[in-house]
Amino acid sequence: MLFDLRVLRSLARFLLPIGFFLSFQTAHSEYRLGGTLGLGGTGLISDQKISDVVISVERSEGPGVFGIFLEYLTSDTTSVAVGHTRGFNLGPFSSGIGFTGLTWRKFFFGPAPSMVNSKEERSTLLIQRYALFSGVEVGVADGSTFRENDAIPNASASGLFMGFHGGCDYQTSPGIVQRYEVVYSTTPVSTGALKKSLTEFALQFGVYFIF
Repeated sequence: MLFDLRVLRSLARFLLPIGFFLSFQTAHSEYRLGGTLGLGGTGLISDQKISDVVISVERSEGPGVFGIFLEYLTSDTTSVAVGHTRGFNLGPFSSGIGFTGLTWRKFFFGPAPSMVNSKEERSTLLIQRYALFSGVEVGVADGSTFRENDAIPNASASGLFMGFHGGCDYQTSPGIVQRYEVVYSTTPVSTGALKKSLTEFALQFGVYFIF
């Protein structure tokens, strides 16, 4: 009998917090808006024909990359985001190469950071941990650069690109999450007489807000 009472008490201690939590009518905040800034850059290769001679022009913009994104949590462990990133030079400042795409992320070893509020918004569930993820991106890259002192001052390229994302999120407060991420994107080299391609690489830090 004493054994049964101990079991019942242990079961009650285990079930009461769960029952208390489930008594709330909860809803996940699924949208998040954020920005990123990091080390890296974007690059452009554009062949140009001058007097029947093909000249390959290579341009890059670095040492920084910045971006903005809007993300939607499609499930506990997956999300879809639309975003735009650009590389930039500091002196003189220029930012003519950009990547606009759709990113799908998969979170491993647990759910993505989220905010769960009670219906009355009197309590919040917050779990602070590093949420590892990887993802793929597809979109359109476009670049146009001008270098006043170069023999060929203008160079441009555009095309569809594919990219890879890998990193982790860390939730610092109910509505704010830090993101540490590695990004690499590239367009296929064109097969015509004049080759054009764009690339992007960045080690970046970001912050997004859940709403």
